[in-house]
Amino acid sequence: MQPENREKILKAAIEAFADQGYEGAAARAIAKKAGLTTMTMYYAFRDKDDLFKEALDEIIKRSFDPGKFVLLLYEKQKNHAPAGALLAALQRWYSELPQSSARLLIYGYLSNNDRWRAMAHSALENFIIMLAATIAQLSPKKQKQKPDAIIASRALVRLLFEMKATSARSPSPQEIKEEAKEVEKLLDYWFRGLSLAT
Repeated sequence: MQPENREKILKAAIEAFADQGYEGAAARAIAKKAGLTTMTMYYAFRDKDDLFKEALDEIIKRSFDPGKFVLLLYEKQKNHAPAGALLAALQRWYSELPQSSARLLIYGYLSNNDRWRAMAHSALENFIIMLAATIAQLSPKKQKQKPDAIIASRALVRLLFEMKATSARSPSPQEIKEEAKEVEKLLDYWFRGLSLAT
């Protein structure tokens, strides 16, 4: 399949899944929106599950640039402690996602369906690994005990999604505030002495 057709299908799928959810998004409608036939779509993707997973992976792959994220951290460090700068940079990343992409990540992350939620977490795991690599590179070289960047990344991503979630199952503003404080304390402990200076 030509790359441009694959891209059209994924763009149409992201929008359809974000607007109608997994069950509401019909394969035929996704193919039509992409300007292709259902048969052509299934030539590239085994089934609807495969398309859903690929759509989630595509959001992460296209949206997270480690180099750009480091620049965001430099910018955010002016007004925040290290942990706050990390969270602020993540919020900025999220805010720059296309609306449909952001909605689909939230939909998958909070889904009641174990399979769909697992797919969203799998896509986000790739994001967490890239984020952790960025955090690890920024840790002071002289620091005797390196912070666990994967744990820090998971905590930040979980907090980000809880803060952005708008569903009835999302935590209250007070719960979010309390968790934000706890996560920030923990990260400040891990990243004490973290410097983003060149």
